[in-house]
Amino acid sequence: MKPHFQVPVHDGSKFDWTYSKATGHGTADAGDLGHQWNGRIWNDSCDEGFIIRSHVTGVERIFTLVAEHRNAQREITSWVFTSYGSGPTVTVTVYND
Repeated sequence: MKPHFQVPVHDGSKFDWTYSKATGHGTADAGDLGHQWNGRIWNDSCDEGFIIRSHVTGVERIFTLVAEHRNAQREITSWVFTSYGSGPTVTVTVYND
């Protein structure tokens, strides 16, 4: 399924990455990704996320929102996204700075 044409695309170099044999994890601060760093992925659903383009290979992957973390004051502290589609599962955490 093709994503909505207005989904933000981020360069993988904006994230700090860690890898194991089966999974990967990236982290970034929301402020480093720009003002509108995520958006609705498909026209016919409410899934939110973005695309990350590998700064090494140029391959693009869709990431969808799976969790939102809040502090005691109910302020969002971070969002967790997971890769969509084939390939190893990759998780990304974006911190609300």
